[in-house]
Amino acid sequence: TSRTRLFAMSIETYLRSHVVSLLLCVLSVIATYFLVRVLDAAGDAALLIALIQALFLIAAGLFNWFSGRRFWEGLVEVADAPANEVLSLASNVVEPEFAEGVIVKRALDNTTHAANAMVGSLNAGQNDYREFIESWVHEIKTPLAAANLMIENYSDPRLRPLCAELDRIGSYVEQALFYARSGSVENDYLIRDVSVDSMVKEAVKSRASELIAANISVELSGLGQPSPSVPCDPKWVVFVIGQLIDNAVRYRYIGQERSASISFSAHALDLKTANECVVLQIRDNGCGIPSADIGRVFEKGFTGENGRSRKKSTGLGLYLAHVLCEKMGLSVAIESIYGSWTCVSITFPRLKP
Repeated sequence: TSRTRLFAMSIETYLRSHVVSLLLCVLSVIATYFLVRVLDAAGDAALLIALIQALFLIAAGLFNWFSGRRFWEGLVEVADAPANEVLSLASNVVEPEFAEGVIVKRALDNTTHAANAMVGSLNAGQNDYREFIESWVHEIKTPLAAANLMIENYSDPRLRPLCAELDRIGSYVEQALFYARSGSVENDYLIRDVSVDSMVKEAVKSRASELIAANISVELSGLGQPSPSVPCDPKWVVFVIGQLIDNAVRYRYIGQERSASISFSAHALDLKTANECVVLQIRDNGCGIPSADIGRVFEKGFTGENGRSRKKSTGLGLYLAHVLCEKMGLSVAIESIYGSWTCVSITFPRLKP
């Protein structure tokens, strides 16, 4: 058990740190025995004196070990703890009763205090930065919406490319907002029962102009009638689906052999069991992902062979999708055949009837 392991390690630590003292004690007992014999004491008397001395030395050693045992066990626990638990465990190390331990404890407390102060400062700076980004995003949305409205009022087909670029800017602004919030999803997370169909349609609607401009057909029949409902925060899920649609647009198939398309399907698994869930699949027939890249697509900033060849990838879309799904308790997986198709699956646990 954990307590037994800590106990054994505390003994080992004590013996290793006092090996010289233990060796000197043994030599002292042997020297005492021979000294008494040299002084013409009887063999039994010399042995008795040596044994009495040994018992006192052993008692002193046991007292020292027992008085510091809990302190050393606490240090061993801190040394073996994962990084996210070190500070809390270090602050709970018991106050020792011996001089060396008091100095170590003071040093440990001082280090813990400094680390906590640094973490608090970093968290405060991160919160300030996140609040600034959120404020900036909300401010920038106003001129973007105004620019789109002016373009629509002119009804000039020559301005459509400009409208598409403004939509791209809006998408990147939204990505920046959700990236800033990704570290504190739990503070802005409202769970309710929502149909998969409604979230997919909202995400598709938000990317309608990009899909139309890229001539990508959308297939929604796989969502079912009625579409299954899942407990989640629809705002965050719609954003994740939007990132996957952006990827499908960015890496769509360009050629004569087939027309670009994206399809959505949802199905329930393991009904009426503890593992009951709904799986949403987003599948496109784009350029696919090379097998060498498939294991790294969720890494921050990774663009892969496709991103380098098309020079439009930020490497944040799939990373954000993965991070947000993980924080919401959802799982996301990706499958692909290079040059043929890509399918992303999002699993929603605890299906509600």
